[in-house]
Amino acid sequence: MPKVTSKGRSKPWWISELKGPGKNLAKAQLQAQSKPNSNILKDADRRARNEGFQAIQDAKKNHGNEFLEQEDTQTIINTMASTKELHMQRMPDLQMESSFEGLEI
Repeated sequence: MPKVTSKGRSKPWWISELKGPGKNLAKAQLQAQSKPNSNILKDADRRARNEGFQAIQDAKKNHGNEFLEQEDTQTIINTMASTKELHMQRMPDLQMESSFEGLEI
C-alpha cells in the first residue's frame, strides 16, 4: 500500500487545534454505533459533531480575516473575483395544469 504524502498545505485554514474535536467526533461516532438504542450516546455524538463543525467554521473565518488583514487591495479584489459565484439563471415557470384531475398515471 502506498504511503500517504501531503501536498503542502491543501487546506490553509487547518490548524493543529482541530485534531482534538476530530478525535472526539470519531470516538463518539464509534460509541453511538456500538449501542444504537442509547439516546445518551446519540446526543454525545451530535454534540461532538456540532463542536467539530463549529471549530472548522471558526478556523475558516479566522483564516479569512487574517488573509484580508495582511493582503493589499488588488489581491483581495482578484481573490473575490475568482471566488464569486457565477450568475444564477432563473428557472422558467412550468407550463402545466393547475390541478391533477384527469391526468392518468
